[in-house]
Amino acid sequence: MDAATALSTFMVNDLPDSARFLQCFADVIESVAAGARAKNGELARVTVFGEGVQLLWAQGKVEGAIQVEKLCNQLIRTHSADIICAYSLTTVPSGMSDVLRQRICAEHSVVRGREVSY
Repeated sequence: MDAATALSTFMVNDLPDSARFLQCFADVIESVAAGARAKNGELARVTVFGEGVQLLWAQGKVEGAIQVEKLCNQLIRTHSADIICAYSLTTVPSGMSDVLRQRICAEHSVVRGREVSY
């Protein structure tokens, strides 16, 4: 699923519409899991790469990205899925303040970072 296209289905005024978001990704997760079950008969756990939050962040839509993170947490509580997110600090307009970095990290169960210098 293309991240920019997915964002266009549930973002309204730079914030996610929670009902649209949850329905969109619930449908995708259930479809992928059902396809995987059909192959081996076992319940499948789906992994999603959350590229959309980086797109929002790079566009300066910080609050939208944080709200999507919160909706992702809600989604994984009700579906057999893991979500992996990645933020590129080099594409963030005006950098990432410590306060905003803490807000983003607070929405994740595991945070791994790597400072890259060019």
